[in-house]
This record gives sequence, C-alpha cells and structure tokens, in this order.
Amino acid sequence: TPRPLFLGGGGGGGGGAHAPARRWGGRRRGGGGGVASPLAHTLSKEMGLGDLSVLHITGTGPGGRIIADDVREYVPSAVDATAEAAVAAAAPAAAFAAPAAAPVPGVGYTDYPIGPAAAEAAARLAQSKRNVPHYYLTVDVALDSLLGMRSTLNDSLNLGDDAPGISVNDMLVKAAAAAMKAVPSANASWMDTSVRVYDSVDVNVVVGNGDSLYSPVIKNCGGGGLKAILGDNGAGGGGGGGG
Repeated sequence: TPRPLFLGGGGGGGGGAHAPARRWGGRRRGGGGGVASPLAHTLSKEMGLGDLSVLHITGTGPGGRIIADDVREYVPSAVDATAEAAVAAAAPAAAFAAPAAAPVPGVGYTDYPIGPAAAEAAARLAQSKRNVPHYYLTVDVALDSLLGMRSTLNDSLNLGDDAPGISVNDMLVKAAAAAMKAVPSANASWMDTSVRVYDSVDVNVVVGNGDSLYSPVIKNCGGGGLKAILGDNGAGGGGGGGG
C-alpha cells in the first residue's frame, strides 16, 4: 500500500510499484533561496523533516527546483541527520520534527502512526472548526450532459418500467469512489494516534424512501461499475436524481 501523501509516501493507486528512492548528495537546495516550491516546504514540515535548507535533496523540478514529489521520495542520510541535530539544538521547536513510526498493517487497512507535528496540526484544525464561525457556499451546476448519459445507460440496461435505474446519486458515489481510488490518502479515517488508510473503497450512503431511512454501505465502489452500485443501492437509489 503506498504511503499516504500526508505522511510522506508516494501517491497513485494502490498496489503500484514504488518510485525509486530519491538519491541524496548532489546540490544542496531548499530553505529561503527560492529553489523549493511552497508545497515542498509544507510537506517537509508535515513529514517531520524540518527545514529544507539543511537537507540534501536534489530537485527534479524546473532548474533543479525541489518539488513535492522530491520531498515525498526523500530518504534521510547520515549527513542530513547530523545537520538536523544541529538545528534541533538551536531550536526547541524541532521536537515536532520527530519522524512518525512505521505503518501498522491490519485486516483491510493500514494504520500510519502520526508524529507530533501532525497531531498538533490536527488539534489546531479541530479547534478552528469549533471556535471560528464558518460559512458555506453553494453553486448551481448544469447536469444536462450527465442526465443525458444517465438516460442512455438506463436504456441500455433494458430495465422494466417499475425497476429503479441508475440515479444521479449512484453516479456521484462512483465519482467519489474513483477519486479515492486515485488518491488513496483520501480513503482514510482519523484514529487520534494514527491515520487509517483502507484497502477497499467502501461508501456509506443515506437513503430516504418515504418514511423510512437507512444507510447501506456499498462495498468496493472503486472496483465495480455503476450497475454494481445500483445492485447494492438500487432499492433506495431510485430512478430520479434525489436520494
């Protein structure tokens, strides 16, 4: 299972081969010299690597610029460890730079223990959500093309007049599943001391049918098609766009 992006692993779908580790040595880049992207600096802090200016990372971006993928694939060296020790001695805040422990595999998931920096960031985000007033925006979306495709798909299934067809909700479930399969770190749960990344993309939906309300879990949405989702959710998905 690829290591999640928020903990320093490679991206991409599950089961793929890992990219080769980035070699250290070469040119010293990073820090305030403007040769590392803002995302690279952010990832370095989130991964517990600390200041890019003291690390030996060869950038693969334009003009040797350090990009986010360079940070994700970085393997610390003994030289970097010495430099980080010097920085830690000068800055007490470097205690947050401790790397997270090794991932712990489970049945159907992998737990990635979090480091102090990630735990602090999560606590601050939760505090912001509780204490800072939020407002939410909505937007009207034209679904003409989507509804046309839905109609074509339902016609090809040769369903009976009373049989529920593929709904807009079913298509949204499939779109969400495809996104989580493409970005495995999004298919995860916060477990206080770790981030749990699941092997299978299972989507829980809430379905209302008259006075009844239930919430089926549609298993392995990332591996099945719309017809499979209809089979798991067809009783409540209905032929309309709601649900």
